[in-house]
Amino acid sequence: VGENMGFKIKEYLELVTFQHTIFALPFAYIGMILGARGIPAWPVWLWITVVMIGARTFGMTMNRLVDHQIDARNPRTQNRPLPAGKVSRRQAWGLAIVSVLLVIVGCLNLNWTALVLSPVILGVMWLYAYLKRFTWMSHFVLGGILGSAPVLGWLAAAGTIGWQPVMLAFAVLFWVAGFDILYATQDVEFDRKEGLWSMPSLVGIPTALVISRVCHMATFFILIFLGWILHLGIWYWGALLVVGPILYWQHRIVSPDDLSRVNRAFFVMNGWVSVILFAAVLLDVQR
Repeated sequence: VGENMGFKIKEYLELVTFQHTIFALPFAYIGMILGARGIPAWPVWLWITVVMIGARTFGMTMNRLVDHQIDARNPRTQNRPLPAGKVSRRQAWGLAIVSVLLVIVGCLNLNWTALVLSPVILGVMWLYAYLKRFTWMSHFVLGGILGSAPVLGWLAAAGTIGWQPVMLAFAVLFWVAGFDILYATQDVEFDRKEGLWSMPSLVGIPTALVISRVCHMATFFILIFLGWILHLGIWYWGALLVVGPILYWQHRIVSPDDLSRVNRAFFVMNGWVSVILFAAVLLDVQR
């Protein structure tokens, strides 16, 4: 029984690519620290983590459920747990319901405003799963969803929402849209065949890569502006000296003629961006 349970948990984690929580969670922590102007008490950390894990799990599960048949037809995704039959649709729906409950419980323990806003965020996540059937803007909507992380963190710590976390949200929005466009270059032919909308399928891979670069340039300039306006310290500016080259290098290793390193740029390099920025902000507030 223990082995079967361990196997099923592994399949659930693979279903929602749990390791990608690292993209948004550190930004929620950044918003929390900046909103608190210091290190919040441990319950705030706990409930923000619960909300973020619940919200992201819900969003990914809904995306997998809505795209079940599409994923089964795509050679790149047909071995995912749902189309491969490792997780049933009923089990996936159960996971989605548990995720919503996590969000509700977490928001209840943060503040009333977070609870009131939670259906909006969950609703947008549900809507996002359908967007690529209608518009190439899905990349930017996904960015906006993950961009809500620092706003939630700030709200949980400060009790209000200021323009600062909104600016950070835009930085995350362009960062996510940039690497999501990059990731979508892998499915151009399939998307065109299925009639799905994505930036690369609409404008072609070379132009899509340029748009991705512009998005990441926007992210970097917003981060510079935030560091200046919030009077962040030497650790933050040192982090930008690392993050800038990471954003630059991921575009150097991907070209229209060679997409073999897209996953390296998407999974590995972008994962470091949020972690490095979080560590820098954490060190700055303890100076």
